[in-house]
Amino acid sequence: MTRKIIDMRSRPSFLHDFYGATQGTNEYEVAKWLNRRVGSKDDTHFTRSSTIEAFVEEVREVGITAAVVVGRDTPTLTTSNQQIFEITTPYKELIGIGSVDPQKSNALAEIEHAVKQLGLVGINIEPGFGNPPLKADDPALYPIYEACDQLGIPIFLMSGPTTPSLEYANPLCQ
Repeated sequence: MTRKIIDMRSRPSFLHDFYGATQGTNEYEVAKWLNRRVGSKDDTHFTRSSTIEAFVEEVREVGITAAVVVGRDTPTLTTSNQQIFEITTPYKELIGIGSVDPQKSNALAEIEHAVKQLGLVGINIEPGFGNPPLKADDPALYPIYEACDQLGIPIFLMSGPTTPSLEYANPLCQ
């Protein structure tokens, strides 16, 4: 039996300093800390991802069947849907997930563009990073959920230790 391994949330370091692109920066140290926190035994494994080619090589070496590369669209950090499309399309191992800031006026149009024109297969939102921050059950997000439902795609809700306030990522507070 062949086992399939899917990395559900890949953000290769080369995408942005926030993911550890530049050694010696505070962002690099935070990325290193986060990697340790999720079980990495090699502090520098994410530095191998300095290019898309190096990232895909590492994915292949460790036996990952598919790596889901997730975009980001927050008031302070963006990895565009176009960029996700460009880096994932040439590689069968990579699956592109777009992202929208649900508080932007063009969010619904961007979802449609990401899916229908770029072929991305899901949408990421980060409501706790919004301006103002939102909880996942905020009615302002319902049009985003409806658009994704109509397109038959999954929605990824980002939360975690880098959220500006854990109040917006705590499932008990929803």
